Amino acid sequence: MFFCKYPAHVFEVGAKPKKMATLNLILDKRRTTKDNTYPLIFRIYAGKKSRDLPTGMKVAENQFNSKSAEILGDVITNQKLQTLKLEYLQKINLYTLKNNGIENAQEIKSYLLGKLAHQYTIYDFWEEQINLLKTIGRNGTASSYKTALSSVSKQINLFKPFEKLSTKDIIGLETALYRTGMTVNGVSVYLRTLKAIYNKAINMDIVGYEHYPFRKFKIKRGSTTPRVLNISELKAYFNLNLDKSSPYYKSWLIGKLIFMMRGINSIDLLMLNENNMKNGRIIYRRAKTKKIYSIPILPEILAV
Repeated sequence: MFFCKYPAHVFEVGAKPKKMATLNLILDKRRTTKDNTYPLIFRIYAGKKSRDLPTGMKVAENQFNSKSAEILGDVITNQKLQTLKLEYLQKINLYTLKNNGIENAQEIKSYLLGKLAHQYTIYDFWEEQINLLKTIGRNGTASSYKTALSSVSKQINLFKPFEKLSTKDIIGLETALYRTGMTVNGVSVYLRTLKAIYNKAINMDIVGYEHYPFRKFKIKRGSTTPRVLNISELKAYFNLNLDKSSPYYKSWLIGKLIFMMRGINSIDLLMLNENNMKNGRIIYRRAKTKKIYSIPILPEILAV
């Protein structure tokens, strides 16, 4: 007697063979870190969608062979990654057999991580997104997500599936945050973070849009009073006689540069190097928006 471990539809006469899910080890070049390395990830392809599994490693582009999917000169790490990939592929095969050949990139990812979509709690998913942001070098966003998670979880129960979060819960959360003394904009930041987390869960097929609690809820935003210096205050700042030994000297120079360089973001300013100086101009790409800026190098800027 012959026993077959594959689903019967695979052998149907005239049936088109289904494209099996694939798993590739790649560098995630969507974002770089300050040391010019890229997160090393496993990317699952199933159907027309893909999902990423972080390895927790970061590698420079010239240290990774994309064809052989290996880190150059690191035999031990390559062996560990190959072992992990083999374990993942075996689980993907098992998942496919259990689901009669039906493949879904997000469900495969959840299966590999030992968690089915309906088992995800909001808190679990939120923490996973924080770890993913850290892996791809977005530590600032990860930190804000972590702060929001800590504050929100103190006010409402996040240890439940996404579909159990209602508009009533959101209204209750808003009220509770106001009671702690938070401003309108402070509450807005936390609610928009929760909304972003919910949107990610929808995009990853963890919850359906029919459960979306923000459809009938509008997040309030307060007006921010502009902090403006008058001409006399600006003159006093620029003419300040500050000794180079002062602990405020470098910060004072940075403040002058920010003003003279059209309000450049402090992170973008500190990341500038000689490569950004071309033909008498400073040309840089803003880290947050990726927009390119070109600023003339005035004698006052050069002096600072």
